[in-house]
Amino acid sequence: MKNIALSWPPAEIHGWPKTQRGIHERLHGFIAAMAEKIPIDLTILSGDKAMVGTGPSKGKPVNSDLVVAGTDPVSTDVVGARLLGFMPQAVQYLYELALGGVGEGDLKKVELKGIPLNEAEEAFGLAAYGYPVVVDQGRLKPLQLK
Repeated sequence: MKNIALSWPPAEIHGWPKTQRGIHERLHGFIAAMAEKIPIDLTILSGDKAMVGTGPSKGKPVNSDLVVAGTDPVSTDVVGARLLGFMPQAVQYLYELALGGVGEGDLKKVELKGIPLNEAEEAFGLAAYGYPVVVDQGRLKPLQLK
């Protein structure tokens, strides 16, 4: 969702760098608003050439050989956030979208296929940080809504 939101309007129209155009003043609100306006049918997150840290120029590339795909962009991004070590409440636009019913933020309500999430978190953590990161120790905690 972030990449779709931040790719519009293109730099040819609004200029570069975007940070000097006010886009980051309410970044999470902007991403949430764009996600509400632009329907996403399929979300694919690649853990091959992923990045952690301060991207795109100062981040650390990660090759975890993981791919996350789904038809609900919110729940797919929640899985991606967890791979990075974050609960959805820690990513403001994900939490806002889950609260607003744009998508599902509670992974207990989502059918997850493939390797178990805790194993994916561990694999990504090892590739990214050199040690396993499992957000809630293999037990999916429900999303705590306001």
